Amino acid sequence: MKSVSPLFVVALSSLLAACGGSSDSGRDGANDQETPSTGTDTDQGGTTDSAGDDTTTPDTSTGDTGASDNGSEDDGDDDTGTGSGDGSSSGDDQGDNPDNNTGTDGDTGSGDNQTGDNGDTDSGSGNETDDGSDQDADGSDSDDNDDSTADANSLTLAPAVSQGGYVYQPQYADVAAGAQFQAVQLPAWAKLNATTGAISGIAGSAGDQVIEVEAVQGEVHSRYRGTLTIEAAEAYQSNDKIDFYARNYDGQARTLRNDLRGELAGEIQFVQSHSVAPAGNFQRNTGDETQSRYMPRLVAQRDALVLFFPHQSQASVTSAEADLLVNGQLIETLTLKHPNTLPDADVAASQVTYSKQAWWGIIPWQHVRNGMELRFRYNGQQGDLSASDIDVGLATQLILQNVRVGMLTAPPASSDDHFASNDPVLAAADYFQTMPVSRLVVANYADIQLNKVMIADGTIYDSSSADDGDVYSGDMRENVAKSQISVGINMANFGYSSHKMDQGYPHVFKQITNHHAQGQYQNGVIKHGLSGGNGIGTLYATAGNEASHEWGHAYGIGHYPGQDLTTDGRWAVHHADSGWGYIAHRKHLRTGVVSVDDNGQMSFNKDSMSGGWDASPLSRYTHYTGYSARLIQNNLEQFPLADSSFSSGYKRWDITTGSYQNYDDNRPVPTQVGVAVATLLGAYDPDNNSAVIYPVFHGNYGNVFDLAAPASSGDACWLKVSNGNNESRLIAVSATRHDAGTVNQLHINIDAAFRPTRAQLYCRKNGSEVELTSTDFDGQIPTLPEVGLAGQDHGYASLKARDLAAIEQGLAAQSQDLSLLSDELQQLINSYDSSELLASLSLQSAVRLQNWMNLQQAANAVDVLLQHASAKQFSNAETAARLQLHLSESGLAKNQVATLQGQAISGDGVIFDVQGSQLILTTGSANDSSPTWLMDAIGRLHPVASPWLCAEPSDSGVALNACQITNSAQRWQYDSNEQLKNEQSGKCLDYARTSGTLISYSCHGGSNQRWQGVLSSDEPWLAMLGSEALQSVWQHLRQ
Repeated sequence: MKSVSPLFVVALSSLLAACGGSSDSGRDGANDQETPSTGTDTDQGGTTDSAGDDTTTPDTSTGDTGASDNGSEDDGDDDTGTGSGDGSSSGDDQGDNPDNNTGTDGDTGSGDNQTGDNGDTDSGSGNETDDGSDQDADGSDSDDNDDSTADANSLTLAPAVSQGGYVYQPQYADVAAGAQFQAVQLPAWAKLNATTGAISGIAGSAGDQVIEVEAVQGEVHSRYRGTLTIEAAEAYQSNDKIDFYARNYDGQARTLRNDLRGELAGEIQFVQSHSVAPAGNFQRNTGDETQSRYMPRLVAQRDALVLFFPHQSQASVTSAEADLLVNGQLIETLTLKHPNTLPDADVAASQVTYSKQAWWGIIPWQHVRNGMELRFRYNGQQGDLSASDIDVGLATQLILQNVRVGMLTAPPASSDDHFASNDPVLAAADYFQTMPVSRLVVANYADIQLNKVMIADGTIYDSSSADDGDVYSGDMRENVAKSQISVGINMANFGYSSHKMDQGYPHVFKQITNHHAQGQYQNGVIKHGLSGGNGIGTLYATAGNEASHEWGHAYGIGHYPGQDLTTDGRWAVHHADSGWGYIAHRKHLRTGVVSVDDNGQMSFNKDSMSGGWDASPLSRYTHYTGYSARLIQNNLEQFPLADSSFSSGYKRWDITTGSYQNYDDNRPVPTQVGVAVATLLGAYDPDNNSAVIYPVFHGNYGNVFDLAAPASSGDACWLKVSNGNNESRLIAVSATRHDAGTVNQLHINIDAAFRPTRAQLYCRKNGSEVELTSTDFDGQIPTLPEVGLAGQDHGYASLKARDLAAIEQGLAAQSQDLSLLSDELQQLINSYDSSELLASLSLQSAVRLQNWMNLQQAANAVDVLLQHASAKQFSNAETAARLQLHLSESGLAKNQVATLQGQAISGDGVIFDVQGSQLILTTGSANDSSPTWLMDAIGRLHPVASPWLCAEPSDSGVALNACQITNSAQRWQYDSNEQLKNEQSGKCLDYARTSGTLISYSCHGGSNQRWQGVLSSDEPWLAMLGSEALQSVWQHLRQ
């Protein structure tokens, strides 16, 4: 069994002891007489068992970013915009459906042309005496040591597999009956049967281990020495899944590239939001676009999964590694993991894997930069991927601001669709995985209600708009929600205090401000949504395809990008070459696959801009295709990042130096970046001296500037902001209209700590000063959600802290049956390395988690053991012996498998019976010939005669299908009302008297839904194994 993390070894061992046992309690029979080893290798110490059986256990005690963008959304015909830059309009999506998000209108605009050796010292070493002779320092007899190697007989040992049970009876030449055996050199996990010389235990780490045994017959001592080969478990993990990358778009066998220099040949990929080549990700063939390549390039300053596909893949090779260098300096050596351990797909994980050939590792974010190189070693060969052969893009950032606003009415009520507002931490981690960016910020403003608004012609409303509104129209939608709020918040964060009231404005860095807005119109309270572009999101939902799609417009992408390049429209959908991604916070690969049929044919999702949907169970966003991802990356790379530690207030990634450099193009300089702000928004007409200042918009992430004060003489307009400490600030705004066709809007960020209590707007003309308006505030700072951050030095720290707390809580509430963990809790546990989890939990929870992980590892090892036995052509008896030991010593079996007993299930005059692959009912009472049933710890219902089958609702009634661990349709709850309720459907097993059949029906508690004889089993192996393993265990051990 896997040992506890070093941080917890002592404490966990003490607690286990205090609880009355340890991982090997009760393993030795009354006749066991342990003989100490005469060897003292600290990494080889083992114990010897004289029990008469072989089922012993191991000793486990231990574009131009500065120019003004005059493009705005096309409201006259806003389903046709395909803008080519951030400021260009992409328009409102009248074809978008907020319910199913399955398409847009007919727009065809295209985009851009274990347990291992513990090192425990053998506790028996050096404590014996032998005929009074002297002992060497290693504790073995000096006379014996003289010839322990030279005179040892050869010992042949069958191979083991790491983490799997091992039982082997060596043949000791010339040893007569009655000899006793003792260990001279034995791995810590192994035991030696003193009577038979059999070696057993659960094998440790892969590698060769020397074993030496001494047979004693009276005065005759004979040594036997051999090498036990322990093969890597990873090489024998079941992998009958479809190899996705093995075939290209045309379904032909894929020819791997060679990306390396040197004798080792292999293809390399980096996986972030998409799997990409080291270089050459944009290759356009205008003569035949089916031969083009449209993918993003590697993003700097972001974690990357590196994949190595050797050309000459060898099943016998169980290790590979890669030196990671930056600017010629060795950073670390990555031990690449076996292809069989590649992270699971998010969809159809049991049916498809990205590759069966790809060795993999993780490159930390800070080392993904220009100047990075890798040296791969595999099967005695080396191949280099030089820095000049890796095309690393710029390190980029996206900020998503979010606000709920009511215009002359209350703001929209919070709903599950407001993902970025309700759970910005998870929303940031989630959306980050779908797009090529280095850092993502999801920020929020407090909900706000505007009881007076001004529109572009200077009209002020205080009760209702004079206009009718709908999802895409309304004067307040255009002038207030989009111009004054979304553009206003952007401009306040860019450092511009006033502007014209439209959506043509300079884009200083990449920020999209989303609003959930509704307003009082002549035709009632109307919500606006389904629109995006130009740094604005007018949304019903910040989740699902609406969000992914409308944000896509904000990157300058139109509808159906790339669809017209080929007759099959391949670039607008996912396919064999559109790239998988890595969902780093959940350790899964992101596919474009929706489903896989029984013949292995795959159905693919569409791009978010082409009618796609959020198909992943691990994500609430749509995965962009590689084609769209490249366009997104191109857009993001246009913009610098605000950073007050740089003299200009901005930085931009330099691909020559592989670092951020000062970026100065004469834009306003922020003094604080990413702080809580009080944003003052409003509108004013300096020609007519009318104005509105809205209540304070409180935000949790914004930039603050030393904004210019008004001139002391001449015409001027300014905002005076005061607080409760009698402090005030004067901030200049334009004294004339920015554009003759509209009034002005104002937008100013102040550090939230200033706590403004009043804002007054003044204008001075021809020496006459006038107050246009004033608004009082309460000076309070409302509670806001945490800023959602993903990437770079933050990683997913906030999400991790929350997950760890949930794991702690879940484990604390866990019953002692450790095989039964909810799917949600298992998902969280599997998102983190075991060592960091154990170090983060309380002692009690760490013990529970360690025990569960031991059982989980043991359950996984059953498949490994069976695959290994098949590959080595072990006899049924040999396989059965290894299985029996593995189950008993790992804790998977509390009792002998052969003793498993069930019970007949009956009710309302009928009994459960089996007919082919169906669970049926027969009339009568249960008797000795009735089929018996057993419910396992996760609620699967098995016929005892065939425990690899599980009851599952079907169109024809109840089927007996191959058991699946993660299939909730196979899980049942048996309650005090004697009802069997399906976990997935929520329906109960029901005796339909008219047809005499067993069906699923709404639970009502009637007598035809009451079943007696439902017996539960707490055997972990029954609950934790899949169908094939269950069948093998049963067939080998039922005998």
